Amino acid sequence: MDKINRFLINNFFKVFIPLFFTLFSIASILFFIMISRFTSYLTLTFLELGEIFIYLLPRIIIFTLPVSFFVSLAISAFNMSKESENIVLFSLGYPPKKIASLYFVLSLLTSVFLLVNVLFILPTAKQLYKNFIEIKKVEAKINIKPTEFGQRFSDWMVFINKTDNNGYKDIILYNQKKKKETFILANHAKINHEKGLLNLSLDNGKTFYITDKEIKQIDYAKMNINNFLRGEELHNDTMAEYWKKALTDQKRAKDLSFLTLTALFPLVSFLFALAIATLNIRHDRVHLYPFLFAMVISYYIVSIVFAKTFPFVGIVAVSLLYYIFSKILFVKKVVKRF
Repeated sequence: MDKINRFLINNFFKVFIPLFFTLFSIASILFFIMISRFTSYLTLTFLELGEIFIYLLPRIIIFTLPVSFFVSLAISAFNMSKESENIVLFSLGYPPKKIASLYFVLSLLTSVFLLVNVLFILPTAKQLYKNFIEIKKVEAKINIKPTEFGQRFSDWMVFINKTDNNGYKDIILYNQKKKKETFILANHAKINHEKGLLNLSLDNGKTFYITDKEIKQIDYAKMNINNFLRGEELHNDTMAEYWKKALTDQKRAKDLSFLTLTALFPLVSFLFALAIATLNIRHDRVHLYPFLFAMVISYYIVSIVFAKTFPFVGIVAVSLLYYIFSKILFVKKVVKRF
């Protein structure tokens, strides 16, 4: 890489890094506010909040990275125009097309990364997030507290003496069916979940079966009691299964179309950013920020409209439309002038 390319890339990243982290922080705060509504009916630890945040990371990135890239490219090019550095580069025989080819590589890598995020990472993260929330909802319905009477786990009355970091200690379960009573004592117990089914795992205890005629005792080392209170069906689709539903599910098709167009935004808009930001500062009027705002808003509105009405056609139509428009503008305002 020659010195000019390094200079251009350094200028870009000087703007991109602080802008991206600013937008990322704002988006993270908004998502945390969204998460906070769950705490009104779910008990979440700090580590569980961190787990939810990790599941939301792909969504935060897809909404912040494309805009950050586009705006950073325009601002870095505009800063070069203000300092007349672009005029110097053109005078040294470094044409606009060569600058555009460098930023094309950056925009292509960014869009490829975003497409990988959308097609492979986001579906898994979204399913893990929904499964986590659903499991926590089911667990919230079974909130067993120590030293309180009248609590239930499935068909069993439960009394717990105390808790520790690993679960419950000194637990008693009672069940009565017709003329038969059952007591279960355990030194230690822990609630587990698997595919939406809650399971009470008991360690080292005794079971007493009491009828009118006899009392039976069974000692055990391990016992499992299932609770059949289930949440909504949990999903564990593969990437192919997840997106295949877009063929029959209109909402899934809309998501695929809109997210794909969002991922392609850096690739279809980088020429527009260069076109409006590459100026002769002494002769041209500066309308940078209104044009940036108009481009971002129009692209996302058009993407939403096509994603709802013609999702698969929209991926090709919208991306081509904006890329051709950006290229025409770049040739007219930059290539022919400089």
